Amino acid sequence: MTLAAFFDAVGPMVRGQRSAADVEAALGPCPTGTEALGWYATLQAHHVRCQLAELFPTVHAAVARRGPQAWDRLVDAYVGCHPPSHWELARVGEAFADWLVAHDVDGARLGSVADWRWTRWLARTARDTFDGDGLDVRLFVRSWPVDAPRLSRALRDGDEPTAAVPTSVLVWRHEATGRVHHLTPSLATLAVLATRQGLALRGPLADLSADRVADEAARLLRLGALIPDPTPRPPETP
Repeated sequence: MTLAAFFDAVGPMVRGQRSAADVEAALGPCPTGTEALGWYATLQAHHVRCQLAELFPTVHAAVARRGPQAWDRLVDAYVGCHPPSHWELARVGEAFADWLVAHDVDGARLGSVADWRWTRWLARTARDTFDGDGLDVRLFVRSWPVDAPRLSRALRDGDEPTAAVPTSVLVWRHEATGRVHHLTPSLATLAVLATRQGLALRGPLADLSADRVADEAARLLRLGALIPDPTPRPPETP
C-alpha cells in the first residue's frame, strides 16, 4: 500500500465523510480497534473548532452566546464547505469571513470582524521576504461596511454593537518589533501607497500637495508601516 492510498482512505474519515469501518474495509483492521480509529475524526473536529476559536475569538464569543452548541454547529457547517487541506491548520480560516457573509450569518457584521482578525493574522505571520513595502504580504488595506475593530471589541466585551459605519483600515506588521498595528488611512495615506506602488495619482489624490504626501510618507515610515528604501517600482504611465 502506498502512502497516497493510505491518506486517500483516512482523509475522508477524519473529515467526517467516511466511517472507521469503511477505512478498515479498505486498509485492513486497526490494531487498536474500530472505535479507537474513529476517534481521530472526533479529535480532528475538536482541533478545527479550537483553531477557529483562537483565530476569531470575538466571532466565537458572539456565536457561543447563542447556545452551548452554536459554535460547533457553525464550524461544522463551514468545514463541510471548506475542509482543511493545508499543512498549516490555521489556514482552515482563510475562507471563514467570506463564508459568514455569503451565508448571511448576522449580516455582514461577523464577516467583517472575521476579516479584521484574519488580516491581523496574515500580517503577524507574513514571510520575511517581499517586494517593496510588502503590500498584501505584511501591509494591508481593508474596507468593511462596519467599524470592524470597534465592533470586535464590543463583541469581546459583550457590549451592544455600535451602529454600522463603513470603515477602512491600514494594517501592518512593524518589521523591527514584530507587532501588528493599524490606523484609519487618509487620502494622503492612500496617495503614498499608490505612489510607492508606481501608480499615477488620480481624482482627489492628484489634488493633494506634494508636501502633504511627503509628510504622510515620513509619518508612515516613523510608524513602521513603510519599509525604508524599498525596492523601487517604475512609475505607471498616466
